[in-house]
Amino acid sequence: MNTSPPLQNAFNYLQNRIADRGARPGHSKLPSIAAMAQECGVALTTMAKAVGVYRDRGVVSCVRGYGIFINPPLNEESGLPGQREQPSEPLLSPWRRIKKCIEMNVLNGVYPPGTALPTAKELRLKYRTSFQTLRKALGALVAEGILEPLRRGYAVPLLSSQNRNTKIVLLEPVSLYGEMILRPGVDEEFVHRLENECARRNVGLEIIGVQMEKDKLRYINLADHSSMHLENCGNTMGFIYAAKMQPPRYQYDNVLSTLFLFKKPVAILDMLGGQNLPSFALQSPRFRQFTVSVTAACARHVAKYLLELGHYNIAYISPFHKLDWSVKRYDGLVRIFRTAGHERGVSLYALSRFSRRLEFGMVAREREGMPWFQPTREQLEKLPYPFRHQMLPRMQEEILYRYVDGEIYSQCVPLFEKALRNKAITAWVTANDPVAAMALDFLKKNNISVPGRISIISFDDSIDALRERISSYNFNISSAVQAMLDFVLSPTNEKRFHSRRPVDIKGNIIERQTTQKVNG
Repeated sequence: MNTSPPLQNAFNYLQNRIADRGARPGHSKLPSIAAMAQECGVALTTMAKAVGVYRDRGVVSCVRGYGIFINPPLNEESGLPGQREQPSEPLLSPWRRIKKCIEMNVLNGVYPPGTALPTAKELRLKYRTSFQTLRKALGALVAEGILEPLRRGYAVPLLSSQNRNTKIVLLEPVSLYGEMILRPGVDEEFVHRLENECARRNVGLEIIGVQMEKDKLRYINLADHSSMHLENCGNTMGFIYAAKMQPPRYQYDNVLSTLFLFKKPVAILDMLGGQNLPSFALQSPRFRQFTVSVTAACARHVAKYLLELGHYNIAYISPFHKLDWSVKRYDGLVRIFRTAGHERGVSLYALSRFSRRLEFGMVAREREGMPWFQPTREQLEKLPYPFRHQMLPRMQEEILYRYVDGEIYSQCVPLFEKALRNKAITAWVTANDPVAAMALDFLKKNNISVPGRISIISFDDSIDALRERISSYNFNISSAVQAMLDFVLSPTNEKRFHSRRPVDIKGNIIERQTTQKVNG
């Protein structure tokens, strides 16, 4: 399209205005068309035409009576607010953009199931759109079953059954002793939230253990630790499979192929990444992956937060960099820093030899030949038999867990020392909360002020982060639970989960005492 020089000047002026104001929180409103035309030195009609082009592209919204507002980027992967990349897909029309924003807010728990949306006036101001555009977006959401109309307004439907016999099954990994493997933080919170949400929705929940052995797969009744068959669960509404371990590929596919035979909805919680669905599950509308903590989105959120605090040189420290989720977190940090103009702003200090926590303990055992549990066995032999029988396995696992923590710390010390030698680095991003606690202990031993000299932030928002007051990324498990239950309990409502891509649940940063703005 041929553009006249005055119109091109108006486009250039608007582009600079949007880039400047979009990067400053709280300054997303543009001046009036008349004021911008006078400042740019073009005619009023020329500036109005340029604004109309940007409005049609979804870059700005014109709300009668309120003004012209810069829309947030449609793809949050593109970097800092106001720094837009060219979209790989056609720009959405205004009503589709509003529809997508509301749909994502429903999915991520901003509008929980069973609650009413704000009034139309509040929604217009929040999404900076006209009443006609908002009404069209809300009508499309009602047609897809994501919203339901009320006498006045709209609400998110609570997808549950009135039948008290309604039941779903949770498949959880278990240890060799038949107990659920619940890591502190995300794992414990997920099961706890799921139990509470099922009780609130009047839905029964049965938990079945999945025991991974060398050459076979067992399903365990957690009540008496006996083997069972999934065929006994045919009367359930659906399944939730918590893929929290890193099983061999054939075992992962074996579980999903067994669930495929029931022809029931299956929601898969992916906490590790790198486990793509087999083709039969990928093509079936009854299977859906929900990713928590394994995508680069959480790291991008942390990167933006640190840049806002003035940290332009950071370290990413991970003893688990052989795992897919650790690599993605590093990539997410790098992408945002590069977009912000800090090409070398992220330094990597990582170990890529270990894929499981237990491997750290095995290395130490081979090096030292240490008998891990002998002292505990001698002490427990003096206790009454029933108590000894119950406590021995748990005490062994607890000692192993703490022993592995000690080995991880010893392996991380060289990484901490290298990061500390780089004087330009002002913040450490650690792979998870336990590593952050180790980093905090290391810095205290070396008389390094936290957060005065080094800020620390991590992922998981576990009890370690709460106890040590470490800033951490919370994965919004409650929204993941609600989204998975909505999928399992609404097999006829496929429009709500029409995309075959994994559903990525957005979290948020819990700011505590280990992060602050850079001085000066």
